[in-house]
Amino acid sequence: MKLKFLLLFFLIACQANIKINISKRTCIIYQNGVMIEKRLVDDNSNTTCIITYDIETKQPMDSVNFIYIGKENLSSVKSYSFADGKYDLNELPFMNNYYLKAYNTDSLCKVELHIQHSFLMEDVISNICRIHNSMLPTGQKISALQKISLNSELTEIQYHDINARFTNLPEIFQAFFHSQIINRINLQIKNGYLIKEEYLFTDGSFNRMFYYELGVLVKSIIDVKYKTGISKVVTRTYVLV
Repeated sequence: MKLKFLLLFFLIACQANIKINISKRTCIIYQNGVMIEKRLVDDNSNTTCIITYDIETKQPMDSVNFIYIGKENLSSVKSYSFADGKYDLNELPFMNNYYLKAYNTDSLCKVELHIQHSFLMEDVISNICRIHNSMLPTGQKISALQKISLNSELTEIQYHDINARFTNLPEIFQAFFHSQIINRINLQIKNGYLIKEEYLFTDGSFNRMFYYELGVLVKSIIDVKYKTGISKVVTRTYVLV
């Protein structure tokens, strides 16, 4: 009964002030056992709505609606903030722009990264692509630093000597390494699936492993290590219902 109530609330939130197509699946994302996000996904594996939750209060935070033209062409995004028991349209353009960039398919970048599958990982891959396409203060593109090693089913990609600070990194990075310089990035892709990303910052490292079942993301484990010897582990699980 509780799950049915949550799904009903989710559908209401995702359709607030906007008409969307009925989606076929719901993905619930947990962080260390606490629900932090829900997504509606359509028949084309496009995310049509996201609701985020505060990990401490467990209350809704934001709702984002995605409108597509055709199978995967994202045309517009509308975001809402939750306050006083209801959702209000977010007037800040950078929020909509962030999601537009994160959930629009960058086909060329995915080819250059040897990534063929991005279901439930759009924002992760978008962040990698944004860095990959960025320009260093020297005028050199970061993509020019890319070194690729092919080993049977595994593709390893490395970016050495980046030594740059990036704005608008995802919240999960900012939580551990706020506004810090990225020195190096290492990626591992297996059979077209991203299975590991590693970022070396000034004060430590951020490692994330991705686990799949039947081609669908089911878990990610973040392992943060600081040069002071302190370490933190964050586990996220992805449940399709």
